[in-house]
Amino acid sequence: MRKKNGLLLIIVLISSKLAFSQQYSLYKTGTLYDSFENPSQSVFVTDSSRRYAFNFLIPSTGVNAAAQGPALSAFKRLAIDGVYSTRSLSETETAPTSIIGHQNVYLLAFKMYRQVKYRQEIGFSWQLRSDTRAQITNQGAILFDDFLRLTPEVLNNRQLREKMFDTDAYSQEYHQFSFTWRENYNKRLAYGLKLSYLSGIYYGRVSIDRAEYHHFGNDAEVILDGKILTTEKYNPEKNMLYPGFKNPGLSAGFSFDYKLGKGFGLMGNLKDIGFISWSKSSYRFDHDSFSILASEVNSSLWERVRSELEETSYITPVNGKAEIAIDYQSKHYLPLAYISKNVFYRGLDIGMVNRLRLGVFNFSLQSNFNDHSKLRFGGQFMIKSPNVEFYIGSDQLLATERVARAFYDTNVNKMPGNVGGSVYLGFSLKFGRVMSRWQMDNYTPGIMINNDRKKGFLNRIFGPRY
Repeated sequence: MRKKNGLLLIIVLISSKLAFSQQYSLYKTGTLYDSFENPSQSVFVTDSSRRYAFNFLIPSTGVNAAAQGPALSAFKRLAIDGVYSTRSLSETETAPTSIIGHQNVYLLAFKMYRQVKYRQEIGFSWQLRSDTRAQITNQGAILFDDFLRLTPEVLNNRQLREKMFDTDAYSQEYHQFSFTWRENYNKRLAYGLKLSYLSGIYYGRVSIDRAEYHHFGNDAEVILDGKILTTEKYNPEKNMLYPGFKNPGLSAGFSFDYKLGKGFGLMGNLKDIGFISWSKSSYRFDHDSFSILASEVNSSLWERVRSELEETSYITPVNGKAEIAIDYQSKHYLPLAYISKNVFYRGLDIGMVNRLRLGVFNFSLQSNFNDHSKLRFGGQFMIKSPNVEFYIGSDQLLATERVARAFYDTNVNKMPGNVGGSVYLGFSLKFGRVMSRWQMDNYTPGIMINNDRKKGFLNRIFGPRY
């Protein structure tokens, strides 16, 4: 099946890398994740927190995916049974099927409380990130399964002919190594910087700008204007997951947090604005009037595409964001409203987080509207103290449950028209001595006046020296 559907698999392979994810419920929570995503945010509590925060190499994971459109049932069967069938799809449907996926995993996250006076913090992190977005029409999906269904009567619809093969799909994956700096400018304003080195893992893009379809006898011809960008010929190398300098990149971000008064605060972010320079061993296919016979849609088609790939380097932007949020801090109720817009790619999120704090327990409910999957609802549970944190949640509670039921349904043609899934979790601990203001501190370097300080190794064996 995979060899039979060559060009379709290019699209499916790109769109299936569902694996950069925004957990808005974690904004303004003082978690280690929050302090790296929004570097103006502090992860330490003066007089209570210990000096170092670390995730101990336990990944803080965030995965978010959403899909909508009439062809989801066909992709469901392809994913579950390995069978590609478009019998349930309408050949006259004009709405496209779109898929998005984001992943953001902190493999390592470490922060140090450098100075109490200005609440200076520095941090280092290692992330794995990916972004995916794909769009395909019913007609494009049907062509590579049963092209005879696209009859001349169907093709007489001018609107359908013009949009029949509208396709734009991309996927980008990379490592991100970051340094962050955060401090208070004064009692109201705090700011943070995040500087990152990027190491590209994979980039792929398929876009079709124009298509013509000609039906004759028992065959059909498609003439395409489009391009393919890819960093490998779909023969992944084992070392592609390891960071290095083959596909280098840089990004930078700036964040501020301003206390408006009466419990209200304003936060702004310009995050991860940068690029990746893909090496000369990457590939480009840029073709006008590329002819494909439907009867030749098999492994030989992909071999023909492969033969015309040109080795070249190119630069792609990463998915930077511009964000603004306003929040209210009280003893138990901590609401937050936000707007987040992708800088270089399509994407807009507007939402509200309602968080309830009861001691160390935090409960959140979130509503979010975006330009892809429309209205979503999420929830989160968190245990948070000055030195311990654990959280788990989902930005798409109802959609995650719905798509899980659809995939376990024995009827492979049954699939909701708008599905999604999201899950994230994280953990960190703080260690070292408690960082206190000088008025509250019970430890002075070089003078052992800290009563709860443990005795040294030799003292425990031989007793005190005096």
